[in-house]
Amino acid sequence: MKIPAISLNAPVQSMLARLTGRFSGSEDGTLLIEISEGLLKAVYGQGRNPYQVTHADFLKLTDGDDISASRFLLNCLKKFKVKKRRAVVVLPTDVFICKNMDMPSDNQDEIAKIIELQAGRFTPYSADEIVIDYLCHVVKDQHYTHVLLFIVHRQVVDRYLKILQGAGIEPAGFRAGAEAVASRIKTLGLIAGADGATGLLHVSSEGSTFLIADHGQVVFVRSFPVKRQDLESGQESVREEFSGELAKSLSAYQDVGFGRTLKKLLISGTSPAAASLAECLGVKDAVPETQYFDYLKTVKLESAVLEKIQPAAGGPDLINLFAAGAEEPALQLDLTPKEIRVQQKIRQESRDLAGTGVLIMTIVLLISFYLFGKIHFKTLILDKLDQVNASSFDEARYLERISTKSRAVRSLLEGRGKGLYVFNKVSELFGEEIYLREYAYDLEGNLVIKGTADSMSRVFAFVKQLEESNYFESVKTNETKSRREGKKEVADFDISGKLKEGI
Repeated sequence: MKIPAISLNAPVQSMLARLTGRFSGSEDGTLLIEISEGLLKAVYGQGRNPYQVTHADFLKLTDGDDISASRFLLNCLKKFKVKKRRAVVVLPTDVFICKNMDMPSDNQDEIAKIIELQAGRFTPYSADEIVIDYLCHVVKDQHYTHVLLFIVHRQVVDRYLKILQGAGIEPAGFRAGAEAVASRIKTLGLIAGADGATGLLHVSSEGSTFLIADHGQVVFVRSFPVKRQDLESGQESVREEFSGELAKSLSAYQDVGFGRTLKKLLISGTSPAAASLAECLGVKDAVPETQYFDYLKTVKLESAVLEKIQPAAGGPDLINLFAAGAEEPALQLDLTPKEIRVQQKIRQESRDLAGTGVLIMTIVLLISFYLFGKIHFKTLILDKLDQVNASSFDEARYLERISTKSRAVRSLLEGRGKGLYVFNKVSELFGEEIYLREYAYDLEGNLVIKGTADSMSRVFAFVKQLEESNYFESVKTNETKSRREGKKEVADFDISGKLKEGI
Protein backbone atom coordinates (compact mmCIF):
# COMPACT_ATOMS: atom_id res chain seq x y z
CA MET A 1 0.00 0.00 0.00
CA LYS A 2 1.31 3.44 -0.86
CA ILE A 3 1.87 5.77 2.11
CA PRO A 4 0.89 9.36 1.22
CA ALA A 5 3.64 11.89 1.72
CA ILE A 6 3.19 14.47 4.45
CA SER A 7 5.09 17.62 3.69
CA LEU A 8 5.14 21.33 4.27
CA ASN A 9 4.66 23.70 1.38
CA ALA A 10 7.63 24.47 -0.83
CA PRO A 11 8.50 27.97 0.47
CA VAL A 12 8.54 26.74 4.08
CA GLN A 13 10.63 23.71 3.16
CA SER A 14 13.04 25.97 1.35
CA MET A 15 13.42 28.21 4.38
CA LEU A 16 13.78 25.23 6.72
CA ALA A 17 16.46 23.73 4.51
CA ARG A 18 18.49 26.92 4.80
CA LEU A 19 17.97 27.48 8.52
CA THR A 20 17.99 23.87 9.77
CA GLY A 21 20.43 22.11 7.47
CA ARG A 22 21.94 20.30 10.42
CA PHE A 23 18.86 18.09 10.70
CA SER A 24 19.31 16.53 7.28
CA GLY A 25 22.98 16.82 6.41
CA SER A 26 24.56 18.87 3.71
CA GLU A 27 26.28 16.51 1.29
CA ASP A 28 24.77 15.29 -1.98
CA GLY A 29 26.17 11.75 -1.90
CA THR A 30 24.21 8.59 -1.11
CA LEU A 31 25.28 5.50 0.82
CA LEU A 32 23.91 2.26 -0.68
CA ILE A 33 24.14 -1.28 0.71
CA GLU A 34 23.26 -4.74 -0.63
CA ILE A 35 23.54 -8.28 0.77
CA SER A 36 23.78 -11.16 -1.69
CA GLU A 37 25.52 -14.53 -1.67
CA GLY A 38 27.02 -13.92 1.74
CA LEU A 39 28.48 -10.53 0.76
CA LEU A 40 27.65 -7.18 2.33
CA LYS A 41 28.45 -4.44 -0.20
CA ALA A 42 28.61 -0.72 0.47
CA VAL A 43 28.95 2.01 -2.15
CA TYR A 44 29.06 5.77 -1.77
CA GLY A 45 28.60 8.03 -4.80
CA GLN A 46 26.82 11.01 -6.26
CA GLY A 47 25.52 12.41 -9.53
CA ARG A 48 23.61 10.64 -12.27
CA ASN A 49 25.16 10.90 -15.70
CA PRO A 50 27.92 10.19 -15.07
CA TYR A 51 27.44 8.59 -11.67
CA GLN A 52 30.65 9.11 -9.66
CA VAL A 53 31.64 6.40 -7.19
CA THR A 54 34.08 7.69 -4.60
CA HIS A 55 34.08 4.75 -2.17
CA ALA A 56 33.23 1.05 -2.26
CA ASP A 57 33.85 -1.85 0.10
CA PHE A 58 32.49 -5.31 0.85
CA LEU A 59 32.52 -7.91 3.63
CA LYS A 60 32.02 -11.66 3.53
CA LEU A 61 29.29 -12.68 5.95
CA THR A 62 28.40 -15.91 7.66
CA ASP A 63 24.81 -16.75 8.54
CA GLY A 64 23.60 -14.77 11.54
CA ASP A 65 26.75 -12.63 11.76
CA ASP A 66 24.83 -9.37 11.85
CA ILE A 67 27.03 -7.78 14.52
CA SER A 68 30.04 -7.89 12.18
CA ALA A 69 27.86 -6.38 9.46
CA SER A 70 26.89 -3.44 11.71
CA ARG A 71 30.53 -2.88 12.67
CA PHE A 72 31.50 -2.97 9.00
CA LEU A 73 28.92 -0.28 8.16
CA LEU A 74 30.12 1.86 11.07
CA ASN A 75 33.64 1.61 9.68
CA CYS A 76 32.32 2.52 6.21
CA LEU A 77 30.70 5.67 7.62
CA LYS A 78 34.10 6.75 8.95
CA LYS A 79 36.12 5.75 5.86
CA PHE A 80 33.60 7.20 3.39
CA LYS A 81 33.25 10.36 5.54
CA VAL A 82 29.48 10.13 5.43
CA LYS A 83 27.79 12.90 7.42
CA LYS A 84 24.20 11.84 6.81
CA ARG A 85 23.61 8.55 8.62
CA ARG A 86 21.11 7.22 6.09
CA ALA A 87 21.45 4.45 3.53
CA VAL A 88 19.48 3.16 0.57
CA VAL A 89 19.01 -0.61 0.73
CA VAL A 90 19.16 -2.34 -2.67
CA LEU A 91 17.48 -5.72 -2.91
CA PRO A 92 18.96 -8.22 -5.40
CA THR A 93 16.66 -10.18 -7.69
CA ASP A 94 17.01 -13.49 -5.82
CA VAL A 95 15.41 -12.18 -2.58
CA PHE A 96 12.04 -11.18 -4.03
CA ILE A 97 9.27 -12.82 -6.03
CA CYS A 98 7.84 -11.09 -9.10
CA LYS A 99 4.30 -11.65 -10.27
CA ASN A 100 2.76 -10.32 -13.49
CA MET A 101 -1.00 -9.79 -13.47
CA ASP A 102 -3.75 -7.77 -15.09
CA MET A 103 -6.05 -5.61 -12.97
CA PRO A 104 -9.57 -4.85 -14.29
CA SER A 105 -9.23 -1.15 -13.49
CA ASP A 106 -7.21 1.90 -14.41
CA ASN A 107 -7.89 3.64 -11.09
CA GLN A 108 -4.77 3.68 -8.90
CA ASP A 109 -6.72 3.71 -5.62
CA GLU A 110 -8.76 0.68 -6.66
CA ILE A 111 -5.63 -1.18 -7.73
CA ALA A 112 -3.97 -0.46 -4.37
CA LYS A 113 -6.98 -1.81 -2.47
CA ILE A 114 -7.17 -4.96 -4.62
CA ILE A 115 -3.47 -5.73 -4.12
CA GLU A 116 -3.68 -5.09 -0.38
CA LEU A 117 -6.65 -7.43 0.02
CA GLN A 118 -5.29 -10.20 -2.22
CA ALA A 119 -1.57 -10.01 -1.44
CA GLY A 120 -1.59 -13.35 0.37
CA ARG A 121 -2.87 -15.18 -2.72
CA PHE A 122 0.34 -14.65 -4.64
CA THR A 123 2.73 -16.36 -2.17
CA PRO A 124 2.64 -19.23 0.31
CA TYR A 125 3.11 -16.67 3.10
CA SER A 126 0.55 -14.69 5.06
CA ALA A 127 0.14 -10.96 4.51
CA ASP A 128 2.01 -10.25 7.76
CA GLU A 129 5.08 -12.18 6.57
CA ILE A 130 5.69 -10.22 3.39
CA VAL A 131 6.34 -6.71 2.16
CA ILE A 132 4.94 -5.78 -1.25
CA ASP A 133 5.05 -2.99 -3.79
CA TYR A 134 4.19 -2.82 -7.46
CA LEU A 135 4.64 -1.06 -10.78
CA CYS A 136 1.66 -0.20 -12.94
CA HIS A 137 1.81 -0.35 -16.74
CA VAL A 138 -1.26 1.36 -18.15
CA VAL A 139 -2.48 -0.07 -21.44
CA LYS A 140 -3.49 2.70 -23.83
CA ASP A 141 -7.18 2.78 -24.78
CA GLN A 142 -7.91 -0.14 -22.40
CA HIS A 143 -9.67 -0.19 -19.05
CA TYR A 144 -7.23 -2.53 -17.37
CA THR A 145 -3.73 -2.15 -15.95
CA HIS A 146 -0.82 -4.55 -16.10
CA VAL A 147 0.83 -4.81 -12.68
CA LEU A 148 4.29 -6.15 -11.87
CA LEU A 149 4.16 -7.14 -8.20
CA PHE A 150 7.35 -7.34 -6.11
CA ILE A 151 7.15 -9.47 -2.97
CA VAL A 152 9.92 -9.86 -0.39
CA HIS A 153 9.82 -11.90 2.80
CA ARG A 154 9.70 -9.88 6.00
CA GLN A 155 12.71 -11.76 7.43
CA VAL A 156 14.92 -10.33 4.68
CA VAL A 157 13.80 -6.78 5.45
CA ASP A 158 14.06 -7.31 9.22
CA ARG A 159 17.65 -8.48 8.86
CA TYR A 160 18.58 -5.34 6.98
CA LEU A 161 16.83 -3.23 9.60
CA LYS A 162 18.69 -5.00 12.41
CA ILE A 163 22.05 -4.45 10.74
CA LEU A 164 21.27 -0.80 10.04
CA GLN A 165 20.02 -0.25 13.58
CA GLY A 166 23.24 -1.72 14.97
CA ALA A 167 25.20 0.86 12.97
CA GLY A 168 22.87 3.74 13.87
CA ILE A 169 21.81 4.16 10.25
CA GLU A 170 18.30 5.07 9.12
CA PRO A 171 16.97 3.32 5.99
CA ALA A 172 16.25 5.82 3.22
CA GLY A 173 14.33 3.24 1.22
CA PHE A 174 14.33 -0.40 0.07
CA ARG A 175 14.84 -0.36 -3.69
CA ALA A 176 14.61 -3.20 -6.20
CA GLY A 177 17.85 -3.58 -8.14
CA ALA A 178 15.95 -4.77 -11.23
CA GLU A 179 13.95 -1.54 -11.48
CA ALA A 180 17.11 0.52 -11.03
CA VAL A 181 18.94 -1.38 -13.80
CA ALA A 182 16.00 -0.98 -16.20
CA SER A 183 15.86 2.75 -15.49
CA ARG A 184 19.64 3.01 -15.97
CA ILE A 185 19.43 1.34 -19.38
CA LYS A 186 16.92 3.97 -20.47
CA THR A 187 19.05 6.84 -19.11
CA LEU A 188 22.09 5.57 -21.01
CA GLY A 189 20.07 5.41 -24.26
CA LEU A 190 20.44 1.62 -24.71
CA ILE A 191 16.78 0.84 -25.28
CA ALA A 192 15.70 -0.92 -28.47
CA GLY A 193 13.66 2.01 -29.71
CA ALA A 194 9.99 2.60 -30.30
CA ASP A 195 9.22 -0.81 -31.84
CA GLY A 196 10.45 -3.28 -29.23
CA ALA A 197 11.52 -4.11 -25.70
CA THR A 198 15.06 -4.35 -24.34
CA GLY A 199 16.38 -7.23 -22.27
CA LEU A 200 19.40 -7.58 -19.99
CA LEU A 201 21.14 -10.85 -19.24
CA HIS A 202 23.50 -10.26 -16.36
CA VAL A 203 25.84 -13.06 -15.33
CA SER A 204 27.97 -12.56 -12.22
CA SER A 205 29.83 -14.59 -9.62
CA GLU A 206 26.63 -14.58 -7.55
CA GLY A 207 24.14 -15.83 -10.14
CA SER A 208 22.29 -14.77 -13.27
CA THR A 209 19.48 -12.27 -13.78
CA PHE A 210 17.27 -11.82 -16.79
CA LEU A 211 15.03 -8.76 -17.03
CA ILE A 212 13.06 -7.03 -19.76
CA ALA A 213 12.30 -3.30 -19.89
CA ASP A 214 9.58 -1.78 -22.03
CA HIS A 215 9.47 2.01 -22.42
CA GLY A 216 12.29 2.16 -19.88
CA GLN A 217 10.26 0.39 -17.16
CA VAL A 218 10.88 -3.15 -15.99
CA VAL A 219 8.07 -5.55 -17.01
CA PHE A 220 9.64 -8.95 -16.38
CA VAL A 221 12.30 -10.26 -13.98
CA ARG A 222 13.69 -13.76 -13.40
CA SER A 223 16.84 -15.08 -11.76
CA PHE A 224 18.58 -18.47 -11.92
CA PRO A 225 21.61 -19.87 -10.07
CA VAL A 226 24.10 -20.27 -12.95
CA LYS A 227 27.22 -18.21 -12.14
CA ARG A 228 29.94 -16.65 -14.25
CA GLN A 229 32.60 -19.08 -13.06
CA ASP A 230 30.34 -21.98 -14.01
CA LEU A 231 30.14 -20.70 -17.57
CA GLU A 232 33.86 -20.00 -17.71
CA SER A 233 34.55 -23.63 -16.78
CA GLY A 234 33.46 -24.55 -20.28
CA GLN A 235 31.39 -27.55 -19.22
CA GLU A 236 28.76 -28.44 -21.77
CA SER A 237 26.23 -29.37 -19.10
CA VAL A 238 26.45 -25.88 -17.63
CA ARG A 239 25.95 -24.35 -21.06
CA GLU A 240 22.90 -26.50 -21.63
CA GLU A 241 21.48 -25.62 -18.23
CA PHE A 242 22.06 -21.93 -18.86
CA SER A 243 20.49 -22.11 -22.33
CA GLY A 244 17.52 -23.94 -20.88
CA GLU A 245 16.99 -21.31 -18.17
CA LEU A 246 17.24 -18.52 -20.71
CA ALA A 247 14.74 -20.25 -22.97
CA LYS A 248 12.35 -20.66 -20.04
CA SER A 249 12.71 -16.95 -19.30
CA LEU A 250 11.91 -15.96 -22.87
CA SER A 251 8.94 -18.31 -22.92
CA ALA A 252 7.68 -17.00 -19.56
CA TYR A 253 7.84 -13.44 -20.89
CA GLN A 254 5.81 -14.42 -23.94
CA ASP A 255 3.22 -16.07 -21.69
CA VAL A 256 2.78 -12.86 -19.72
CA GLY A 257 0.93 -11.40 -22.67
CA PHE A 258 2.12 -7.90 -21.96
CA GLY A 259 4.99 -5.89 -23.37
CA ARG A 260 6.39 -5.61 -26.85
CA THR A 261 8.54 -8.15 -28.62
CA LEU A 262 12.11 -8.43 -27.38
CA LYS A 263 14.25 -6.72 -30.01
CA LYS A 264 17.50 -6.08 -28.18
CA LEU A 265 19.46 -8.04 -25.56
CA LEU A 266 22.29 -6.62 -23.48
CA ILE A 267 24.73 -9.16 -22.06
CA SER A 268 26.58 -7.99 -18.99
CA GLY A 269 28.87 -9.28 -16.28
CA THR A 270 30.70 -11.83 -18.43
CA SER A 271 33.92 -11.48 -20.34
CA PRO A 272 33.90 -9.05 -23.28
CA ALA A 273 33.31 -12.03 -25.60
CA ALA A 274 29.57 -11.48 -25.28
CA ALA A 275 28.92 -12.10 -28.97
CA SER A 276 30.34 -15.62 -28.81
CA LEU A 277 28.34 -16.28 -25.65
CA ALA A 278 25.17 -15.15 -27.43
CA GLU A 279 25.94 -17.54 -30.30
CA CYS A 280 26.62 -20.40 -27.92
CA LEU A 281 23.38 -19.80 -26.09
CA GLY A 282 21.39 -19.57 -29.28
CA VAL A 283 19.76 -16.26 -28.39
CA LYS A 284 20.52 -14.68 -31.75
CA ASP A 285 17.71 -16.66 -33.27
CA ALA A 286 15.24 -15.24 -30.73
CA VAL A 287 16.62 -11.69 -30.43
CA PRO A 288 17.58 -9.64 -33.51
CA GLU A 289 20.27 -7.59 -31.75
CA THR A 290 22.72 -8.48 -28.99
CA GLN A 291 25.22 -6.12 -27.41
CA TYR A 292 27.83 -6.39 -24.69
CA PHE A 293 27.12 -4.08 -21.78
CA ASP A 294 30.07 -3.23 -19.52
CA TYR A 295 28.36 -1.50 -16.60
CA LEU A 296 31.73 -0.50 -15.09
CA LYS A 297 32.27 1.89 -17.99
CA THR A 298 28.94 3.65 -17.38
CA VAL A 299 30.14 5.15 -14.08
CA LYS A 300 33.07 7.27 -13.02
CA LEU A 301 35.25 5.28 -10.61
CA GLU A 302 38.09 6.34 -8.39
CA SER A 303 41.23 4.30 -9.06
CA ALA A 304 41.16 2.71 -5.59
CA VAL A 305 37.55 1.67 -6.12
CA LEU A 306 38.27 0.19 -9.55
CA GLU A 307 41.11 -1.96 -8.20
CA LYS A 308 38.92 -3.32 -5.39
CA ILE A 309 35.92 -4.31 -7.51
CA GLN A 310 37.66 -5.78 -10.58
CA PRO A 311 36.08 -9.18 -11.35
CA ALA A 312 39.55 -10.56 -12.02
CA ALA A 313 40.54 -9.71 -8.45
CA GLY A 314 37.46 -11.46 -7.07
CA GLY A 315 35.55 -8.24 -6.59
CA PRO A 316 31.81 -8.19 -5.98
CA ASP A 317 29.10 -7.54 -8.54
CA LEU A 318 27.85 -3.94 -8.09
CA ILE A 319 25.53 -3.37 -11.03
CA ASN A 320 22.47 -3.01 -8.78
CA LEU A 321 24.20 -0.54 -6.45
CA PHE A 322 25.57 1.58 -9.28
CA ALA A 323 22.21 1.68 -11.04
CA ALA A 324 20.28 2.45 -7.84
CA GLY A 325 22.73 5.19 -6.86
CA ALA A 326 22.38 6.91 -10.22
CA GLU A 327 18.62 6.41 -10.61
CA GLU A 328 17.43 6.58 -6.97
CA PRO A 329 15.42 9.84 -7.30
CA ALA A 330 13.51 8.40 -10.28
CA LEU A 331 12.67 4.98 -8.77
CA GLN A 332 9.07 4.16 -7.86
CA LEU A 333 9.36 0.93 -5.90
CA ASP A 334 9.97 1.13 -2.16
CA LEU A 335 9.72 -2.09 -0.15
CA THR A 336 10.11 -0.35 3.20
CA PRO A 337 7.58 -1.80 5.70
CA LYS A 338 4.59 0.42 6.39
CA GLU A 339 5.33 0.83 10.09
CA ILE A 340 8.90 1.94 9.31
CA ARG A 341 7.59 4.52 6.84
CA VAL A 342 5.13 5.81 9.43
CA GLN A 343 7.93 6.11 12.00
CA GLN A 344 10.11 7.93 9.49
CA LYS A 345 7.26 10.30 8.63
CA ILE A 346 6.72 11.02 12.32
CA ARG A 347 10.45 11.67 12.83
CA GLN A 348 10.56 13.82 9.72
CA GLU A 349 7.54 15.81 10.87
CA SER A 350 9.21 16.20 14.27
CA ARG A 351 12.33 17.52 12.58
CA ASP A 352 10.21 19.81 10.44
CA LEU A 353 8.35 21.05 13.53
CA ALA A 354 11.65 21.58 15.31
CA GLY A 355 12.92 23.43 12.27
CA THR A 356 9.70 25.44 12.16
CA GLY A 357 10.17 26.27 15.84
CA VAL A 358 13.72 27.42 15.18
CA LEU A 359 12.46 29.47 12.24
CA ILE A 360 9.67 31.05 14.30
CA MET A 361 11.99 31.80 17.22
CA THR A 362 14.53 33.29 14.83
CA ILE A 363 11.87 35.49 13.25
CA VAL A 364 10.55 36.54 16.68
CA LEU A 365 14.06 37.37 17.86
CA LEU A 366 14.79 39.35 14.70
CA ILE A 367 11.52 41.26 15.04
CA SER A 368 12.23 41.85 18.75
CA PHE A 369 15.73 43.12 18.01
CA TYR A 370 14.33 45.32 15.25
CA LEU A 371 11.62 46.80 17.49
CA PHE A 372 14.02 47.18 20.41
CA GLY A 373 16.47 48.94 18.12
CA LYS A 374 13.76 51.28 16.84
CA ILE A 375 12.59 52.03 20.38
CA HIS A 376 16.16 52.58 21.56
CA PHE A 377 17.03 54.89 18.69
CA LYS A 378 13.76 56.77 19.02
CA THR A 379 14.43 57.21 22.72
CA LEU A 380 17.86 58.58 21.94
CA ILE A 381 16.34 60.92 19.34
CA LEU A 382 13.66 62.10 21.80
CA ASP A 383 16.29 62.74 24.48
CA LYS A 384 18.31 64.69 21.95
CA LEU A 385 15.22 66.62 20.88
CA ASP A 386 14.41 67.41 24.51
CA GLN A 387 17.91 68.77 24.98
CA VAL A 388 17.66 70.78 21.77
CA ASN A 389 14.20 71.98 22.78
CA ALA A 390 15.40 73.15 26.21
CA SER A 391 18.37 74.91 24.66
CA SER A 392 16.19 76.41 21.90
CA PHE A 393 13.58 77.59 24.43
CA ASP A 394 16.20 79.50 26.45
CA GLU A 395 17.64 80.96 23.27
CA ALA A 396 14.14 81.91 22.07
CA ARG A 397 13.38 83.64 25.34
CA TYR A 398 16.63 85.53 25.08
CA LEU A 399 15.97 86.44 21.43
CA GLU A 400 12.43 87.54 22.32
CA ARG A 401 13.75 89.93 24.96
CA ILE A 402 16.32 91.29 22.53
CA SER A 403 13.60 91.64 19.87
CA THR A 404 11.32 93.51 22.26
CA LYS A 405 14.08 95.89 23.19
CA SER A 406 14.96 96.31 19.51
CA ARG A 407 11.35 97.15 18.63
CA ALA A 408 11.17 99.65 21.46
CA VAL A 409 14.42 101.30 20.41
CA ARG A 410 13.34 101.25 16.75
CA SER A 411 10.01 102.82 17.68
CA LEU A 412 11.77 105.40 19.78
CA LEU A 413 14.22 106.18 17.01
CA GLU A 414 11.44 106.39 14.46
CA GLY A 415 9.49 108.78 16.70
CA ARG A 416 12.48 110.99 17.51
CA GLY A 417 12.17 114.34 15.77
CA LYS A 418 8.71 113.52 14.44
CA GLY A 419 7.15 116.15 16.67
CA LEU A 420 9.49 118.84 15.36
CA TYR A 421 8.77 117.72 11.81
CA VAL A 422 5.03 118.00 12.36
CA PHE A 423 5.43 121.38 14.10
CA ASN A 424 7.40 122.66 11.12
CA LYS A 425 4.64 121.59 8.72
CA VAL A 426 1.98 123.20 10.89
CA SER A 427 3.91 126.47 11.38
CA GLU A 428 4.27 126.87 7.62
CA LEU A 429 0.48 127.31 7.48
CA PHE A 430 0.20 129.95 10.24
CA GLY A 431 1.19 133.14 8.40
CA GLU A 432 1.10 136.47 10.26
CA GLU A 433 -2.61 136.21 11.12
CA ILE A 434 -2.19 133.32 13.59
CA TYR A 435 -0.03 132.86 16.57
CA LEU A 436 0.36 129.71 18.59
CA ARG A 437 -0.46 129.39 22.26
CA GLU A 438 -0.22 125.57 22.76
CA TYR A 439 1.04 122.64 20.67
CA ALA A 440 0.84 118.91 21.61
CA TYR A 441 1.92 115.81 19.67
CA ASP A 442 2.26 112.15 20.85
CA LEU A 443 3.99 109.07 19.40
CA GLU A 444 0.77 107.76 17.90
CA GLY A 445 0.52 110.84 15.66
CA ASN A 446 -2.28 112.69 17.54
CA LEU A 447 -2.03 116.45 17.22
CA VAL A 448 -3.56 119.30 19.26
CA ILE A 449 -3.15 122.96 18.21
CA LYS A 450 -4.42 125.90 20.28
CA GLY A 451 -3.91 129.50 19.25
CA THR A 452 -5.41 132.86 18.27
CA ALA A 453 -6.30 134.23 14.81
CA ASP A 454 -7.16 137.79 13.87
CA SER A 455 -10.59 136.65 12.64
CA MET A 456 -12.90 133.68 12.74
CA SER A 457 -12.67 133.27 9.02
CA ARG A 458 -8.94 132.81 9.35
CA VAL A 459 -9.54 129.92 11.77
CA PHE A 460 -11.76 128.18 9.24
CA ALA A 461 -9.24 128.81 6.51
CA PHE A 462 -6.51 127.33 8.72
CA VAL A 463 -8.56 124.13 9.28
CA LYS A 464 -9.09 123.83 5.54
CA GLN A 465 -5.32 124.25 4.97
CA LEU A 466 -4.60 121.41 7.40
CA GLU A 467 -7.04 119.08 5.61
CA GLU A 468 -5.70 119.92 2.14
CA SER A 469 -2.03 119.63 3.14
CA ASN A 470 -2.12 115.81 2.73
CA TYR A 471 -0.22 115.50 6.00
CA PHE A 472 -3.16 115.30 8.38
CA GLU A 473 -6.48 113.55 8.64
CA SER A 474 -9.47 113.68 10.96
CA VAL A 475 -8.96 117.42 11.41
CA LYS A 476 -11.73 119.00 13.46
CA THR A 477 -12.38 122.16 15.40
CA ASN A 478 -12.97 121.40 19.04
CA GLU A 479 -13.66 125.01 20.15
CA THR A 480 -13.73 128.56 18.73
CA LYS A 481 -14.35 131.70 20.68
CA SER A 482 -14.35 135.39 19.70
CA ARG A 483 -13.01 138.07 22.05
CA ARG A 484 -11.63 141.58 21.93
CA GLU A 485 -8.06 142.25 22.39
CA GLY A 486 -7.55 145.99 22.78
CA LYS A 487 -9.35 147.67 19.95
CA LYS A 488 -9.20 144.55 17.76
CA GLU A 489 -11.53 141.55 17.72
CA VAL A 490 -9.72 138.16 17.63
CA ALA A 491 -10.75 134.45 17.58
CA ASP A 492 -9.36 131.77 19.91
CA PHE A 493 -9.39 128.20 18.57
CA ASP A 494 -8.76 124.55 19.63
CA ILE A 495 -8.07 122.21 16.71
CA SER A 496 -7.17 118.42 16.81
CA GLY A 497 -6.10 116.00 14.12
CA LYS A 498 -3.87 113.06 13.34
CA LEU A 499 -0.78 112.60 11.26
CA LYS A 500 -1.39 110.35 8.26
CA GLU A 501 0.15 106.84 8.17
CA GLY A 502 3.50 106.54 6.40
CA ILE A 503 4.54 110.14 6.87
